[in-house]
This record gives sequence, structure tokens and C-alpha cells, in this order.
Amino acid sequence: MLLFDVVYAHRASGSHHKIALDALRRLEAADAEEWRKVFCAHADIYMKGAKAPDDVFRDSQNHVLHVRDNYWGGAVKTAEAWYEKLLMMMRAQSWPEAVYAAGVLSHYVCDPIQPLHTAQSESEGSIHRAFEQSVSKSYTKLMARLEETGWPAIPEPQGAGWLAQLIRSGAEASVVYYDNCIDHYNLAAGVKDPPAGLDPHLIDVMSDALGRAISTFAIVMDKAIAEAAVAPPKTNVTLQGYLATLDIPIRWLTKKMADAGERAIVEEMYAEYQASGKVIATLSHDDRIVRAAHARDVLNVPLVTLDKEPARTPGAKHGTGLIDVAPSSIEPPLARRIVERAAEKIEASVPAPAAPAIVEDAPAPEAAPATKKRRTRESPVVDAPAIGAKIAARLEAIGIKTIGDLLDADPAAVTAMMAQKWVTRETVADWQTMAQLAIDVGAVGEQDAQILVGAGIRDKAALAGADARALQDQVAAFIASDEGKKLMRGNNGPKAEKVEGWIEAAKKSA
Repeated sequence: MLLFDVVYAHRASGSHHKIALDALRRLEAADAEEWRKVFCAHADIYMKGAKAPDDVFRDSQNHVLHVRDNYWGGAVKTAEAWYEKLLMMMRAQSWPEAVYAAGVLSHYVCDPIQPLHTAQSESEGSIHRAFEQSVSKSYTKLMARLEETGWPAIPEPQGAGWLAQLIRSGAEASVVYYDNCIDHYNLAAGVKDPPAGLDPHLIDVMSDALGRAISTFAIVMDKAIAEAAVAPPKTNVTLQGYLATLDIPIRWLTKKMADAGERAIVEEMYAEYQASGKVIATLSHDDRIVRAAHARDVLNVPLVTLDKEPARTPGAKHGTGLIDVAPSSIEPPLARRIVERAAEKIEASVPAPAAPAIVEDAPAPEAAPATKKRRTRESPVVDAPAIGAKIAARLEAIGIKTIGDLLDADPAAVTAMMAQKWVTRETVADWQTMAQLAIDVGAVGEQDAQILVGAGIRDKAALAGADARALQDQVAAFIASDEGKKLMRGNNGPKAEKVEGWIEAAKKSA
């Protein structure tokens, strides 16, 4: 399908994009060609979904499955949640949302099958980012090697828990090569020329890992198509029409461009490694989060202890040839459980009153407490203004678990993932504005933030600079509106003293 090849060249800018697209080539459904056209029609959305776990959710713990640590990590649970989301969107024939969900699902299914996502060690930190760059820049070579050696056979799982079974078996197949990836990777060579970091052994290891990830996700998509039991929608996308919409010169489609920004990051990490023998200060955000969580949940040691732990020199076996490792050398533990973050075990507090835009989800407002709860980025998302228990559950299902997650999220992505008609980009932007106000100004409570946003105050600076009398009038006008009445539900609005208190508090926190 030439159209698919053009879309691939145009949109696939990294390994996650390429894996998600290559899996579509291996669909076995009777109408696979029509489904590929659907994804071509929404290629931009599919690519955004494939990178959303990194770019939007930034939930690093959900990208790993550490087989040796009793299957620690949230990959399985998160993948199952997104699979259900995909089915729901397909059955509702909400195709942009379904394509986005499929893209996100590809990340959570395929990441835990990559060897460096199946375990954790101090030695890994020095090479992880550079290793992934080497794999990305060697993707074409790895796929060519895969065609030479043959695609891995993936038995199709059956019965309840089939998706968990599929992901775990992929991780089990890859974890046997975790240490080999460290021992065979030439960090110095990989920093200068990414493909040079991989020796023949790693070419074989990573071509097999990519093939396993691609084939696994193809099985998942075939399962989703069969289970959703819906026909692919008719699309009018054509090669000529797609080429007419290109935002780059067509000759660029055939060029492979180096990522200068990514190269600079790797070079900084290498400089730290040369100076200290480890990478800590320049560790990537994702690796930093996983390292800290693993230390807390599995090793039960403080990070300062890990910081002092020496790391072995990577690349000691680079170029020494193939090493046979029997898959049976990894004995799966009897109890397969996901270690939950401590924050997720804390019971949620009483839900906040909902904003006017989401009144159907809101509990009746409670009397304001004598001492307001101070919210931070680490507070659970249910503590954010206008977020009731039901909305919090929906947000958590798409990876937004804290107020910080909400503030960092792309409103458009949240809107697409929640797939609720009453949730618009403006709704999400209002949630973020109210949450930031509550963080910045401690005197502003949950309902206070909703009133202020309704009155046109959208940040701390605007509140600090407001005239008290004018703001009182703005608040009174909002409360008298239909939205204000729905929010207050018969309660009187804030008194003049309270409005003045907001302004003074904003000034003091400025």
C-alpha cells in the first residue's frame, strides 16, 4: 500500500512511531487493508497517541515490567485500561478517539518488551538514553536483520487475562538479555555515532525485541478489531490527497534527519559518566522517576545510598560475539502483582464541588472548612477544584493521577481521551487554571477558585492586581448568572471581607 508507505515516511520520526505503524502492516484481520486506511486518515492522531505516554502523561512507572522484581511496574494494568478505552471508542465509532487510544496502547504494550525496561540497575543509568538513541538510529538496519533471521513466533493467548499474559511473556523473553545490553553496548562509540554503539550481538537482540513488540501489538489490534465487532469506517483519503496536505517538501520524506537536540542530551550524560563513572544529575526525566520508584518500592533504600553505589563499566563484552542465554534461566515468581505507588494507596479525601461545566458530576457543596487544605502538584487529582470523584476516576484511567499531571497535560489530548461531550478543551483549561490558582494562593479554596475563574480571574497576578470593589462586582455578576447559580446551589456568595482576603493573600504570595 503506497499510501501507507508515504504516511510512514512522513509521520514516523522515532521508534515508538515506527513500531506502532509497522504493527499495522502485520494485521491479519479480513479487512486489514481498510483498517490501515483508517489509520492513514488519522495518522497525526495515531502518532501523537504513540508518544503521549512520554510527552503528555509522563508516567514512567507504567512503561516498565521488571520481571526479576516480582513483575514490578504498571505496564500491564495501564495497557488493560487503554485496551478497554480502545474498545469503547471503536464500538461508539468515535474514530479519532479510537485511533488515539490505539496509539497510546501501542506504547504501553511494546515498551515493557524492550530489554532495558524489564529490570533495573545502577549500571543501566549510564547507557539507557544513549542505547535507545542507538536503537532508534539503527531501526532500518535492525528491521533488515529481522527479515534475515525471521520474525519471532508469538503464540496467540487465550482466555481471561490474555493481554497481561501477552505482555508478561514478551518481558520474560527480553529480560534474559538485560545484562547483555549493558555489557555489549559501547557507550563512547554510541555517543559519537549512535549506530556504532551496537555490536553484532545487540543487533540480533534488538532486532528480535523489535520484532516481538511489533508482532505482539499486531495481535492486540487484531483482537480489538474482532472484539469490537465493528466495520472499519469508509475513508476518502487518497495518496494524491495526502501528498497535497504535506507540510514539508516531498524530497524530505526520503531523508533521515539526525536529532541534534537528542544528541546534545546524550553528550551531556556521557560527560557526567566520564567524570564520575555514573549518570545521575543528567539522567532523563523518565529514568529518574523509575529509578526513584524502584528504590522506594523494591530496594527500600534512599536515593543517596544508590548514588554511592558503584556501577560496572558498560561495553565490556562489546564485539565479542553472540551469547546463548536460555529463556528458562528466568524463573517467574509465583505471585504476579503490580506494586502500587504509595500515593495511590492513600484514600481520597471528600470530593470537591464541581465546576458549572460539569455540574452533573458534582456532589452538593460542603461548608468551607475553617482551615483550607493547601494543594500542591503532588496532591491527588481529586483534590483539584472542580474535580469530583467520578471525574478523578476518569482522569486516573488515562494516567492523570496528581494535580501536577493535570497541569502538565495537553487539554486537547485530555479531551480526546475522556471522550465526554461536556469535556472540551476549554473545560480542561479551566480545570488547570483553577488548580494553579489553588496552589499559588493558599487562601483560595476549591469553590473559591471556581468563583474566581467564573469572574474572569485566571492567575495569581490578576488576583493580586485586582481592585477589591471591582472584583466584588465581578463575583456578584457571576453568581447571578446561570452558571453561578448552578455552582452555588442556593448558597450566598462570598462576603466582601473574603474577596479582600483573596487579594491580600495573592499579594503576599507574589
